[in-house]
Amino acid sequence: MSMMRWIRKNNKRIMVVVGCVLMVAFLLPAAFFYGSGERNPAEQVYAYYQDADGGRQKITQGMLEQAERELNALGMLGISEILVDVIFRQGGVPQLPGIKGVGITPILAVHVLLFGNDPFGASGNSLNPIARELLNDRVERSDWAKKPDDLAMLKEAIALLTGSDPQNAPRYYLLLADEARRAGIRTTEAQIEDLLQVRLMRGLTVSQIVEQSRLQQAAQLKQALGNYVAILRYGDMVSRPLRVSEPELRRRILEILGRDKVQGRYVTFHAGWFFDQIDAPAPAVLQEQFGRYKDVEAGRADPDNLFGFGYHLTDRVKVEYLKVDLQEAREGIEASMAKLPILERDKLIQTYWQDDKEVYVRQVLESKRPPDSEQNSPLPEATAQDIREARLTWERNKVWQKRRAFEEASALLEEAKVLSQKQLSPAALRKLGVAERAPQASDYAAIAAQLNAQEDHVARVQFNPRNPGGYIAETGLRRLGGLDSATQERKGMAPRSVAEILFQCAPLHKQVVTRLDEPPAELYEDIGPLPAERGGPEGALYLLRITAVDPARQPNHINDDGSRLNPAAPTDPNQENPLYRQVERDWKNAQAFLVACKEADRFAQADPNWVDTVAAFNDEYNEDPNRPTGRLTEQTCQQVRQQISFYQQMTQSNPTMTQSLLTQIQRMQTFLEELMRKALEAAEDPPGRIVLPRQSEFSCMVFEDLTVQPISQEEFLRRKPLVTRDLMIRNQEMMAVLHYNPQNIEKRMGYALHQPEDE
Repeated sequence: MSMMRWIRKNNKRIMVVVGCVLMVAFLLPAAFFYGSGERNPAEQVYAYYQDADGGRQKITQGMLEQAERELNALGMLGISEILVDVIFRQGGVPQLPGIKGVGITPILAVHVLLFGNDPFGASGNSLNPIARELLNDRVERSDWAKKPDDLAMLKEAIALLTGSDPQNAPRYYLLLADEARRAGIRTTEAQIEDLLQVRLMRGLTVSQIVEQSRLQQAAQLKQALGNYVAILRYGDMVSRPLRVSEPELRRRILEILGRDKVQGRYVTFHAGWFFDQIDAPAPAVLQEQFGRYKDVEAGRADPDNLFGFGYHLTDRVKVEYLKVDLQEAREGIEASMAKLPILERDKLIQTYWQDDKEVYVRQVLESKRPPDSEQNSPLPEATAQDIREARLTWERNKVWQKRRAFEEASALLEEAKVLSQKQLSPAALRKLGVAERAPQASDYAAIAAQLNAQEDHVARVQFNPRNPGGYIAETGLRRLGGLDSATQERKGMAPRSVAEILFQCAPLHKQVVTRLDEPPAELYEDIGPLPAERGGPEGALYLLRITAVDPARQPNHINDDGSRLNPAAPTDPNQENPLYRQVERDWKNAQAFLVACKEADRFAQADPNWVDTVAAFNDEYNEDPNRPTGRLTEQTCQQVRQQISFYQQMTQSNPTMTQSLLTQIQRMQTFLEELMRKALEAAEDPPGRIVLPRQSEFSCMVFEDLTVQPISQEEFLRRKPLVTRDLMIRNQEMMAVLHYNPQNIEKRMGYALHQPEDE
């Protein structure tokens, strides 16, 4: 038999043998290396950390993969919803098994560090940016923020914490879990079971979570849950002070109750009364004033700068914008509708009404619901009268016209945006240097003129209305009409204000930017259309861009107010300049304050009869034409407390004024605390009128019978538990942020990446 015939006859057997040989050849190297443990990826060393005895422990690729699976399993349990509770319940800590009693800041820190990838709701956005804002706010309001250096350090720590790459979460999960284990923090089986049952209310079963997260058994899920609780509890423990001293408690309770216990009447001498009596200073005096405070931020009072003078220029930007007035757009729509035949117009209006009918009819029915009826009870069928009433409200509010006006204005500015980006596309813009963008960018004024020349538009496009054209600081945004009220809508997140867009643009951005954050705006990037509440009776829409920035800096000279980058002083000495005038006003106010203090001292030493002294000074001021026109008015500490109570009531009834009112409330509460301390100091001195200079207010006060009632033991004991907890939470803010800082975790755990020379 020839070889060829033998091969043809046994070809199937030959194929089987060859296939087996190839399979063995393919699997043999892998089996060899896996058996020796040298090339098994799960066993490859990724990093090292120090154990409790200072020895070196391995972190393998397999350990990181297992940690990632455990974090994914916790995510499926909805652990990130605990952070949602903390944020949207205004700081409330969920009363969950094992977590009850844990501070707010550890929860925030752990979640942004370990669950940065977890999406929030249907939007799919991360809560990290919101948590960052909340952490910054809490730290800024804590006692640790009183020193600028401490505040800067904490904000840097928060930026590192909230900007940590979510891909590194398994690393920190392993390190923090081991750290808590070393400290003896253990989560009981009962706590794990109880917490597991609470989280399983989301609808998933343990087996489903184990399968979907690729865990091997349910015990690993419980282990992950135990690690999570231990990490929280250990961080809470180490970031809380061990004790609050009795003197500290008494001081804090006295500060709280002292506002209600300080009593006295007073009159105020204002520096403004004497301002016109101060002669204009010599140029050399103003230069000295300017030189002393040119690198100080305004409003930052301290022992070396009691008045809070400061001329350091803040960040400034140049902007250009296009604006469409929504009232004008609505009126244009009404005018165009009026030109249509009646039947066609009524048909269009009926179409718009059908879109809104259900909502407005329901509002009418809700308004007629009896007060004692249950809110969930079904509404009655709408009658013809109900529908007519709803239609009348809809027409009176010009609902469809306003909606159409917004749509038309948006389309108009979108067209402007397209025209602008034809000249310089976003992709091309990012390839150019800042200096190269201006020559290639579109001309906003020309675009406005081009669009206004088209007859089919219902409104005009305005270019830079009320824009002076120079550099503008954040505090000067109100000069631009309604632009300061513009916002950028973001799906699943709070709107971003135009101030944040402008002063957190790419050249000025000072924080860590992660892929979860909104990218900062680039120079000459078209931003919008942005809706604004102001800018017209019915609001406006804006399309804007930043054309230049001038980062915070010292002014070059006394005439450099930041509105322009002038390298030298103007040649005309009579040229009006805001900074020069501010320096002059500050110096004269300081001199006028000294005069007010002299008058206050004279009042304090005058006739011992308080009422007669007040009357005598007012008569003197009214009769002498060279004296101030101000009039002394007696006030009391009780009146200040009544004003605080009135403002607090207004915040409940008028939410739009809340921020400004809270500022006033805080200022008056600080004033009462200052009076309380002054009264305690004066209790050891002979009785008499007390003079209180207040440089930050440019005024000087004279008090009669300033006293503060002592705190009873009953009041102290009643307040002690709440104040103790408040002090512990305040102190915890800084410690928790530092404890969970990624750099600090790696440093205290001796974390180091594996290097080839380690083998």
